[in-house]
Amino acid sequence: MNKLILIVEDECDFRKVVRLRLEAQGYRVSEAANGKEGLQLARQLKPDLIILDVNMPGMNGFELTRVLSADPICCDIPIVMLTVRSQVGDKQAGAAAGADIYLVKPLVAGELLKSVSALIGS
Repeated sequence: MNKLILIVEDECDFRKVVRLRLEAQGYRVSEAANGKEGLQLARQLKPDLIILDVNMPGMNGFELTRVLSADPICCDIPIVMLTVRSQVGDKQAGAAAGADIYLVKPLVAGELLKSVSALIGS
């Protein structure tokens, strides 16, 4: 069975672009529009990987990553943060929260797929 990736991103158009790229590579994709919904889906679906934004209403990506990393159901799921926040402090906060990879938008072509493949294979 193809690997399942959960995208947690409040920008619908960007979420769609990421979903289409991942599906074109054979991954199954589920989507959440905010951190709270992402947490519920992560617990329910137990995806192979979570890609999430930092700047979201309600629960932001740092908070969501901390909760997922401490959750016995989700703590072993790799997390890729994908955000416009490019400061060194933001990257350090992402790592401290438990993110495996921190990518900055806009992405260089293939950068996300390379990171996904490195974490869970194709």
